[in-house]
Amino acid sequence: MSEEKFDVILGDLPELDESNSSGSSHLYTKSFYENVVIPKLKGNGLLVTQVTLFIILLLFYFLTNI
Repeated sequence: MSEEKFDVILGDLPELDESNSSGSSHLYTKSFYENVVIPKLKGNGLLVTQVTLFIILLLFYFLTNI
């Protein structure tokens, strides 16, 4: 895996697929952000996401209170 870190990561998330038939449900887990996204951000990096669901607000709350 590359050690490259980014100033900004943009995420345009699909709607949550609770059946996981599209394989996208992991994009809505705390683990995905802790283990995949946040390690790729520089110290003062920004994560910007766009999603049509309220769940992302809850995810943001949990991530900012780690």
